[in-house]
Amino acid sequence: MSYRRQRLRAYTGWLGIELLCVISQTAAGAASDGSRVAVPDAGAPAFEAEPRLPFGCCFVEGEPIALPYAVAFSGDTARAVVFTGTLTDDRDLKLGPFTQTASLRSGERFAIDPGRAAHTALGPGLYTVAGTLSAAGLAQAVRVQFGVFNRELAAIPNREIPRWMGMGAREIHLLDRWSVEDVYSFLARVGVRTIRRNMNFGLYYLGDGEFQWDLLDPVAEQARRFDLDVLALLFLWNDRHATDEFLEATGLDRADLKRLRTPLYLPEGRQFWADHYAVPLMKRYGDTIKYWQIWNEPNAGWNEDPALTKGNARQFGTPRNYYDLFVRAWKAGKALDPSLRILPALSSGHHGRDIPLLLGYGLGEYLDDGFTIHCYGGNYDRMMGARRLLADGGYPDVPLGVTEVGTMAKPGDEEQSRAQANFVAETFLAVPAVPNPVFAVHYFKLHDRSRGTAAFGLLHGEDCEADRGIVAYYTVARLLAGAERGTTTSVGKLRIHRIDRGARGPLTGVCSTFQTAVDVIMKRHGETPVKAWDLMGRPIALDWRGDEAAFAVPSDFVLIEGDVTIDPGTQLSMRPWLNHRVRVIAETARATAAEAVLRVVRPGSAAPLAEQDVMLMPGTNLYDVDAGTERPGMRIPLRAELSWPDGRVEQAQTVEYNPAFHVTPEQADRLERPEGMETYTLGPDDYTVWVLNPNLEKDDFVPYAGAADASAELAWGWTEDDLVLWIEMRDDVFVPSHPRSPWLGDGPQVSVGNESGEGQVPFVEFELGLGEDGRPIAFALEGPHYNPRLKAERRGDRTLFRVLFPFAELGIAPAPGILVRASAILNENDGAGREGYLAWGGGIADEKNPERFKSLLLVAGGE
Repeated sequence: MSYRRQRLRAYTGWLGIELLCVISQTAAGAASDGSRVAVPDAGAPAFEAEPRLPFGCCFVEGEPIALPYAVAFSGDTARAVVFTGTLTDDRDLKLGPFTQTASLRSGERFAIDPGRAAHTALGPGLYTVAGTLSAAGLAQAVRVQFGVFNRELAAIPNREIPRWMGMGAREIHLLDRWSVEDVYSFLARVGVRTIRRNMNFGLYYLGDGEFQWDLLDPVAEQARRFDLDVLALLFLWNDRHATDEFLEATGLDRADLKRLRTPLYLPEGRQFWADHYAVPLMKRYGDTIKYWQIWNEPNAGWNEDPALTKGNARQFGTPRNYYDLFVRAWKAGKALDPSLRILPALSSGHHGRDIPLLLGYGLGEYLDDGFTIHCYGGNYDRMMGARRLLADGGYPDVPLGVTEVGTMAKPGDEEQSRAQANFVAETFLAVPAVPNPVFAVHYFKLHDRSRGTAAFGLLHGEDCEADRGIVAYYTVARLLAGAERGTTTSVGKLRIHRIDRGARGPLTGVCSTFQTAVDVIMKRHGETPVKAWDLMGRPIALDWRGDEAAFAVPSDFVLIEGDVTIDPGTQLSMRPWLNHRVRVIAETARATAAEAVLRVVRPGSAAPLAEQDVMLMPGTNLYDVDAGTERPGMRIPLRAELSWPDGRVEQAQTVEYNPAFHVTPEQADRLERPEGMETYTLGPDDYTVWVLNPNLEKDDFVPYAGAADASAELAWGWTEDDLVLWIEMRDDVFVPSHPRSPWLGDGPQVSVGNESGEGQVPFVEFELGLGEDGRPIAFALEGPHYNPRLKAERRGDRTLFRVLFPFAELGIAPAPGILVRASAILNENDGAGREGYLAWGGGIADEKNPERFKSLLLVAGGE
């Protein structure tokens, strides 16, 4: 192994990036602790510890499906090998048990053929084979998941798939096992057209002009071979690069460097980074790699005061320094090759502040190539929000791209897997609705922190088993072939994307935003045939009566080819509202107004809680009713009924009110919560294992161990100036928080949003903790102008936190009856890294999504 590859492996090992074996030993060949036991037979086989499966374990229907396992023998005599198992599809339908035998000699491979169970060619979808492979008294458990792609969709050429169909492949973490050719050929088969490739300074630049070209050359070579665009991410500075070459080029001396965090704080250092790092890479690969992103999430922690800079911005410091770094890299790259596209990038949640800031510096002069942002949830809303900010700054036609989106799915968790597949569809269906997209590189990772049972991506496991998302990606990519532009609309409980595909005709993607299906009427126009597909590439039968078909839209996206319109009728939903009331939302496609009657009832009650005459107008109708919420802190099951002369609709839903009681400033100043507060207890039902911990092996993950391990009580209050949160967390092993990354210790993360009742909720995430020196840690990633005031103290096996969030900074005018959105998680670390977290609400750990926050109702102290 070369010295450079040894360095690379040391680097990835330091990150805790290793592959996880999905095969466990069982039966006679393994002891209870997992170790092998002796087998008397001198010719006993040894199973391959890491069987090489087809990369990605995906096949096109009609192809032979073979899952090969090697079995080694000590002699030349042929031995019988037996596999006994079952085949199950993604709808939990068992396609039958099957047994397969073979006579093998040493070195020959045993290929499991799951088609034997189905007795027919397997159709599109996701499948699981589970069973036991045995030979000569040794047995090994086998479980592998594989996907089957639709054959009709496979006929669509890759060149017709839009270039903005992309993925952050992270293939570097696979190179000890898989070649770049393996990875890129698989991605091309899936329908990926753009790869976001990390080219970190500290990983590939050795100093004094020397690069690890042998690690990067295959990327360009295979990208050309498979017709993939590459977006190169240029990122990081390492102090070991401050060599004599650096000092000579910049005119600095060692004394200059000692007083700085990094040389990138100085113009000379930023110019060196552009000339001696960015330019050599662009020069070597510019004929193949045309997209270059300068830095990753530079605004994650930047500050006008360099002493307060955190996170990714620590190496250059201030926003103006990043602007200068980008401009220097842009000018140097354009002088080398004007055709290169060089782009800045901002992280999610910061656009409203940072796009105008950079435009104010003059960034608009350098945006002809495009602008990239990150969106974790609410992709369409965030992209259109960025578009509006660019337009307001005078740059309405700047190409806009998304270079990080993602949602986690733990292997085996069907609910998360379905959510991930839906997220894949939502991401790429939304992109054509945004003018001039550059690309939408999906940040699902093939492998990153894959110890334990983590799957932050479309493939997981030692052998790159397919997840539901990879089959959905394939289906959506091919159905989007020829996509040019589109529109996105939300109607009641439906989200509808309509995509113009030129000569191929329109494509409509539709899903229910609720867990239940929504009945609609689909109308077709013209003579063009209409086809419907699910995300697994399976055709959906439609029952047409003339030009209309009744259709139940599920919570997973359905993809419809042909000129159709979706008539959702009239839909109802409810949410908690001001002053203990309920807001009923009626959205209708009616063309005319109608007199209607709205009734709100509790299931099982004869008398309505509220009944009133209303007007049902075309579009969105908001009705605020008194639904008998006589006290806060209630989960109230309700049913809304809306009837008019020619129609009726109803909706059952549980509306939740979470009170924040008014307290005095003296009470708010105390570490202990006042008596009589509404208290929320968090325990086993609120705990989630953090499967992405890079420091833990599979067997080190400890499941939730009860109240002593992690439990909490929290309560909310408010004063005229602050929102107040008290937390008492029980934890037998306390790990102090790091000042820059408190979420890695035992501490809270809290998000608060302003409930405006219209559009996406603006929110701020706060990072809180108790430091090793006993000092409270509290800040917002958004910036220093947020000033949460935290008290924290460790008492025995409990940690108390009390935090004040100033209303003025949140843009909230407090008063009884006002609603605030909020969510909180409490991280659990017993010394080996974050193991899990307790959650009150959602939208923090797995995705940044204010729609999953809870609603806080500000109430007077006497209520």
